[in-house]
Amino acid sequence: MNMAACWDEIGVNGDRSCNRLETVLHCFNCPVYTCTGRSLLDREIPIDYLQETTQALAEKRTRSPPQFSKIRLRLDRLKILYQ
Repeated sequence: MNMAACWDEIGVNGDRSCNRLETVLHCFNCPVYTCTGRSLLDREIPIDYLQETTQALAEKRTRSPPQFSKIRLRLDRLKILYQ
């Protein structure tokens, strides 16, 4: 069995036969689960992901900010209507 996915087989999402569940109560509290999650976060970021994210952030900066004055005016009109 792959320990990286033990929670799906013997943990809370599986048949609950894991001996560690008696002490940790849930896979979230287990050091195996923690190490697997940490290894996912510590892995190297693919270069394509960095380029796509950089491009997406650059595009969002070029958009104009929302016009709150129009929204406030509409809310003021609603307030007048329902007073």
